[in-house]
Amino acid sequence: MPGSSAAGCSDVVGQAAPPGVACQVTWDDRFVGYGVRGRRASIRELSELRRRLAAAQDVLAGTGVTVEQAEAAFEAASERFAEAERAVDTARAERAQARQDRYAARQAQQRAGAAVQRLERRVRDLTDRLGGAPTLVPSASEVTAFPNLAHMF
Repeated sequence: MPGSSAAGCSDVVGQAAPPGVACQVTWDDRFVGYGVRGRRASIRELSELRRRLAAAQDVLAGTGVTVEQAEAAFEAASERFAEAERAVDTARAERAQARQDRYAARQAQQRAGAAVQRLERRVRDLTDRLGGAPTLVPSASEVTAFPNLAHMF
């Protein structure tokens, strides 16, 4: 195996191995070729690593700025969203109040309508008991037909 120190093999270039020992020293053996070629390869690799490191540091610096911009944009969007949520909450509260007011108004209208019907029925009943005397109190339809007379009754 190249580069291994088998028994009887010499690690020194130019020194022959003892007879009968299979030891081959070639130009790419680590003890022979590592010197100049290996050093040049290591220098090229180190240069490439330093170039990649500088590029990675530039990307890191650029991404730092990008992250700061993204954080600022997120905070602004978050504030706008929170403001919109508050507006929606306010609108929901107003809608709930309007719903309650509408329900109360409908209930009041139904109660007033029932009261009008009850009073009209009593007026008819009393008129019939009196023997058909003319009605002195206008009906609800007469009051709404002449709104300028509504304040009289």
